[in-house]
Amino acid sequence: MWGVVQDITLTNYYGNFKMKDSQIVALTTFVVFTGEAYSHYLIAKNEGKEKFTFYKPKLETTIKNLMVVGAFSLINGFVVSQVKKYI
Repeated sequence: MWGVVQDITLTNYYGNFKMKDSQIVALTTFVVFTGEAYSHYLIAKNEGKEKFTFYKPKLETTIKNLMVVGAFSLINGFVVSQVKKYI
């Protein structure tokens, strides 16, 4: 079965940086759901059209979507850290 990642250590100029589980969850959630948000954007833009076209959203739209996904990613990281305390 799959193992559980306990921590990830990153090395940079200043030394090692150990990511907490909540940070790992928030970061992976952000990456995955940013892709999902773009997919939903494309589906909505192509609704009712015969040919599927890829669109580049306006910068303002992209920033708003990234803010929403980022906020929920942080919330998800916090929730996972709280649930983990009781498991």
